[in-house]
Amino acid sequence: MAGEKGKLRGRAKRASYFIQSGTGEYIYQGPLYDAKSGRGLTPKGAMVRRWCFVLAIAGLEVLAGCLPAQGPADRFYVLLPYAAALITAGVLLWGVAQLPGNGVRVREYVYDAWVAPLPMRTAAAAILAGLAAAGEALELLIHGAGDGLMASLGFILCQCGVLGISLVWRGMERDAVWSK
Repeated sequence: MAGEKGKLRGRAKRASYFIQSGTGEYIYQGPLYDAKSGRGLTPKGAMVRRWCFVLAIAGLEVLAGCLPAQGPADRFYVLLPYAAALITAGVLLWGVAQLPGNGVRVREYVYDAWVAPLPMRTAAAAILAGLAAAGEALELLIHGAGDGLMASLGFILCQCGVLGISLVWRGMERDAVWSK
């Protein structure tokens, strides 16, 4: 208990990594994580791929929300997973925006907050998109398509696209090598 009191956590730990120079500016002196090539990609190539994946996921989720499918409008078992998938897409987009453009060197607190959880967040996006697609398929089976068959199929296809992209991205992030 007494030994834990001296350990810094959260903002205090992050602030301890910055040292004020003689000119008054703050310089980061903490640990940095370096991206190594994984799956034959350069760090910059991996960053370009991350942006392609996250923009495709966000675009497909927004497109699915614009379709007049019956399930998201009427049924909680479609709306709740879809809303969570849309939020997850926003979190992924924000996370990729926090990473440096070249994808090579990342500060420790950025790594802990955004890089390390990427495989888990992409898995969450895949699961939620799969649940939304399954809910819409269940809606079609129970209540029929009516006039909105094409919209419902488009919604399911968008969610299946998000599921596939998320699983590919998760594999890429799990194979990525970062060293301190």
